[in-house]
Amino acid sequence: DGNVHVPLAIDLGCGNGRDIALLASCGFDVMPVDASPEARQKAVSRLIGLGLAYRLKGPLEKIENVANLPDDFIDLALGVSSHHYQGPDWLFEILKVYSKKVKPEGKLGLALKTTNASWPIRF
Repeated sequence: DGNVHVPLAIDLGCGNGRDIALLASCGFDVMPVDASPEARQKAVSRLIGLGLAYRLKGPLEKIENVANLPDDFIDLALGVSSHHYQGPDWLFEILKVYSKKVKPEGKLGLALKTTNASWPIRF
């Protein structure tokens, strides 16, 4: 049909936009997600500075807002050093959301780090 699918990547806790810029340069449309308005602006500014603003599909203010996206919408969801700021119960709930929003053939990548003793070993 001539339509080319451009995969969508969301960066869950985008920070300064380093990862989202790399994903955009690799051909993904991107959606930065961060609770910090400054972080979202840094990510957007980085994309603009690299000439990749056309890849931007709009930032989200909070990770929980992913729940408002259509089901089976995301090709790649990436969260590097962002999810450990919440507790394990929150993590399990948000993983349920991701399971609906990431396409069946899509990918979810999370890098967690914590020394918080309140996190029981449940994985």
